[in-house]
Amino acid sequence: MTETGASSGGFAVVLAAAGSGTRFGSGENSGRKQFMELGGRPLVTYSLDVFASISEVRVICVVAPAEELEAVGGLVKSWSNGCPRATGQDLAISLVSGGQSRQESVSLGVEAIGETCEWILVHDAARPLIEPGDVRRLMAAVSKHGAAALGYPATDSVKREEAGMSEQGLDRSRTWSVQTPQGATAENFREAYSLAAEGEKYTDELALLEAAGIPARLVEGSRENIKVTLPGDEELARFFLSRRDGAGGDD
Repeated sequence: MTETGASSGGFAVVLAAAGSGTRFGSGENSGRKQFMELGGRPLVTYSLDVFASISEVRVICVVAPAEELEAVGGLVKSWSNGCPRATGQDLAISLVSGGQSRQESVSLGVEAIGETCEWILVHDAARPLIEPGDVRRLMAAVSKHGAAALGYPATDSVKREEAGMSEQGLDRSRTWSVQTPQGATAENFREAYSLAAEGEKYTDELALLEAAGIPARLVEGSRENIKVTLPGDEELARFFLSRRDGAGGDD
């Protein structure tokens, strides 16, 4: 595993893998979902495979729980030994201790990347079904617009809730379900973090950029790009993976 040190230009990826997995359940399904086994391999390695397959990605920074940094380092090293790009000089892999929140963890990853790349993508390690083609379309949008995020137009009615009651319906024609990766220029990320209000919690990078007045392009991606969040999600992910395997593993 090499240190972050790619030349300027190209894309870096912050792979957010420091979550506690508190919504994922207890017993057999307890623990950090991003490191669970899926299809006989750690869930996080699916995302590593995809980003490593894209030549424009020069750096991958894995943000992991501080108390599990050594174990995660071993997992990433084992993966990198089987990845030609990671064992050469073409792709730098680094590991960073996460913070108390996702926002803080991603900020630490962005800080670790520094100025080594012009653009940065942030992806949830708990989304193992990201497709290379969607990543490339997102990268094109980030390069053109300065910030972008994957997602898809909402098909269900969306309501604002108050005390358990439906308060107001939102215009579905203007509503998207947003996924990751989400990306921006490194400069835009640095500006957004510098302007973030102290104590303010943002649900994702898009919210952080919006708060800083930085608009982001929405790029339609696959609806199979689910986040393994709740018990049973891993079964759905396993189904989608098996369907891809049956199709020959195409993009």
